[in-house]
Amino acid sequence: MSREYLSPKDTAHKIGVSVSTLQKWRSQGYGPAFIPLRGIIRYHVQDVEAWLLQQRSQSGQWGA
Repeated sequence: MSREYLSPKDTAHKIGVSVSTLQKWRSQGYGPAFIPLRGIIRYHVQDVEAWLLQQRSQSGQWGA
């Protein structure tokens, strides 16, 4: 598989949460977009990075 895709473990590490938190978020419709490939969850690196940037911009608004 291309390095452009991350496993849930790698994604959780990149965004600083546990794998179980990431799994919970998926079930709640929260977190970075994911791709189910034949029952295996993968995250595209660009989707994860875009989600992180979105969180940063939203957090800046909370203090306003």
